[in-house]
Amino acid sequence: MKQTLLAVLLLFLMVPAFAQQNEEPEYKGVILHYNADWQITSPEEAVAKRLTYFSTDVREMQHLSAPLFQHVVTDYYADNTVMAKGYYNAQGKKWGKWVFYHPNGQVDCEGNFSENVPTGNWKFWSASGTPLADVTLNGEEMRVNNLWSETGNQLVKDGQGEYKAPFAAANGKGTSILEGMFVDGYKTGWWRLTDASGKMELEQIYDSKGKILSGTIYVNGVPTISKDDLMHLVSLPDYLFYIEQWRTDPKYYAAKYPVAADLLGCQITKVDLPQSDVAPADYYFQVVQRRSNGEVDTLQYGVPVIEASFKGDLFEYTKKNFKGPSSTYMGRNKIEGLLMISFTVMEDGQVKDATVKKSVHPKVDEEGLRFVNSMPAWNPATRLGKPIASEMILPIRFSVRTQHVQPPSPRMPDPFSNIYRW
Repeated sequence: MKQTLLAVLLLFLMVPAFAQQNEEPEYKGVILHYNADWQITSPEEAVAKRLTYFSTDVREMQHLSAPLFQHVVTDYYADNTVMAKGYYNAQGKKWGKWVFYHPNGQVDCEGNFSENVPTGNWKFWSASGTPLADVTLNGEEMRVNNLWSETGNQLVKDGQGEYKAPFAAANGKGTSILEGMFVDGYKTGWWRLTDASGKMELEQIYDSKGKILSGTIYVNGVPTISKDDLMHLVSLPDYLFYIEQWRTDPKYYAAKYPVAADLLGCQITKVDLPQSDVAPADYYFQVVQRRSNGEVDTLQYGVPVIEASFKGDLFEYTKKNFKGPSSTYMGRNKIEGLLMISFTVMEDGQVKDATVKKSVHPKVDEEGLRFVNSMPAWNPATRLGKPIASEMILPIRFSVRTQHVQPPSPRMPDPFSNIYRW
């Protein structure tokens, strides 16, 4: 009986294992190659590369020419020495611990990201392995715990100390000397940058929390006031900013080429579109993915869209039909600004889902929603001649005397940046 039960258990254990071997993996490791300009290029021209993981189903990717990085990534120098190790969350944002390395394999810096923002304790080392900095980051604020010179001398201990060390000259040529005080972890009071002869190049004054109050740049002895902090002591490697833009080498990839599909081994064909009465000549890509079970999936990528358009003169229509507050009310209440309303133009041209994206004043916002929701049907957007729903944004600028409608535009993603210097 025991032998029979054991055989049955083994059978049940083997079945899912066999099925798993025949199922396609959910994610596949791929290698991206980068040239000196951090453009995706051919392996022969690469000076760096990234090991990342893509969904094996191209239809699950939002953008085949610039998909989100997700899960673990490892970056390498040209000689396969590790450059960085880190993690992206499901939204494609840097998350958790990241470690960066010098070309010789020594750790450059390490710390944590939260939603693309470096946070908490970060430590930095020289290429020889000596410590350079131990800081605590909180948004744009940096508190220095300990700081060392390139030669290994500790300049700041437990947030206190006088900093005096070589620093890049204000004109970007050569090296000068930077001097200042750290109090409770923050640059405090006057900081000065002088050249080898003692001539002042730059001076800045900080409050007790390291926030710059004012600064002066000296060019040929002539002072110029500056409110920007130009004395950055710590910075993270900025190459991530370029990698995450998914720029491609034009010698190797055409514009809007579905790079991710290419890396997954899909068959890609460029389809040219002739010029028409409503659109210039253009092109898109046909992507064919062949699965291990014999199934073939075909999709069209990068198909140009002819955007939705208002039937008539939108400016004149707005002047006639927008019933905002009176000019007297506007002037008395100092109502000015840019009202931005997003809405969807459906396949039949009807306007739906109007939403205030940028407010000016409750009365103006209310009229803006009424105005957009009461618009007549638009010419819908089209793709390959077929109408499609599309999101639009209508900006209307208000001043005390005038209102001005700007051309509506397709809704665009928010810009982002992740270069951090302190």
